[in-house]
Amino acid sequence: TVSIEANFGLLESRDGGPFHWICHEAFVSLTGVVPAYTANADGVLLGSARLVGFGTAPAETVYRSVDGCTWTPVTGLTGVSVVAIAFDPADPSHAFAAASNGGTGTLNALWVSHDAGLSWTKTSIEVSHYVSGVRFAAADSQVVWASSSNLADDEAWVYWSSNGGVSFAARPWLGHGGGAFVDAFPLYHLRAGTSGVWTHAHNTYLQTAAE
Repeated sequence: TVSIEANFGLLESRDGGPFHWICHEAFVSLTGVVPAYTANADGVLLGSARLVGFGTAPAETVYRSVDGCTWTPVTGLTGVSVVAIAFDPADPSHAFAAASNGGTGTLNALWVSHDAGLSWTKTSIEVSHYVSGVRFAAADSQVVWASSSNLADDEAWVYWSSNGGVSFAARPWLGHGGGAFVDAFPLYHLRAGTSGVWTHAHNTYLQTAAE
């Protein structure tokens, strides 16, 4: 599946076929807002307006759809600004959402769903700064990375799980594993998600150390 996010909606092509339009204005209230999208293996779509107040339901940012045009707010994320969502590639019912409300408080957290995005609960990752990203490893969905950042002090953290997100460790002392650069680096680099796929570092020694 190839997806292109635009300010007029999501363009999606499956199996090399033509692109079709998914109408996000059904849940985004402001012109020019580009939502974050993700879909599971069953075709269920989750879309985030990213910031509270940008969605058609003022206190909701995450909406769910099975057809791309009829969107309903999910349960458990009221007042939470979700900036990234990831579905488990091996389990369509399993998903994570990263919340970045800013400042201090309990809404800066990683949230989990076990019913394909219908309802959400908080995980053990709850911080006083932004939770900025989450993703499953391409080769093993039991490996999950989440990231958090403090933009004011130019600090960033990565959390790693080897059991599908049941538990997380911050900066594992044995590293993230050989060949993990392509999955782990975008969680550290705030621009990596929009400027291409970063498969290798510029220096082999630095890449080995990072992994």
